[in-house]
Amino acid sequence: MRLLIDEIGDRACRLHGGPFSDDLPFVARYEIDHDPDTKAPEALILAFCDLVEGLSEVSRTLWDSDRERVIDLGYQGSTSRDRAEVRVSPYTLSRMAALRVHLAWTFYPTDEDELSPATP
Repeated sequence: MRLLIDEIGDRACRLHGGPFSDDLPFVARYEIDHDPDTKAPEALILAFCDLVEGLSEVSRTLWDSDRERVIDLGYQGSTSRDRAEVRVSPYTLSRMAALRVHLAWTFYPTDEDELSPATP
């Protein structure tokens, strides 16, 4: 598994790689370096698909043997009342399906200090 972690880590930022919990004894988490103002979520998903599809044969075998593969799109909460919409095309979903990757969205709470009115 270390070979897979190192190979992906050469192309993406590793956030965690190692023991995690009883349910998931080993987890590797990565982040594709991006500028959220210029890269849409779909572009990030496709970049990760490219990364996995380009793995060496040994690493790809390890990837395919993993119990769980997830692309998790993280979003910071917002105080705006405007709605936000994220679309993922059928093409991108088919590439994810071929890699047996799940798609998740994580919404992080907005910092309470940002919600509090400024005090004089």
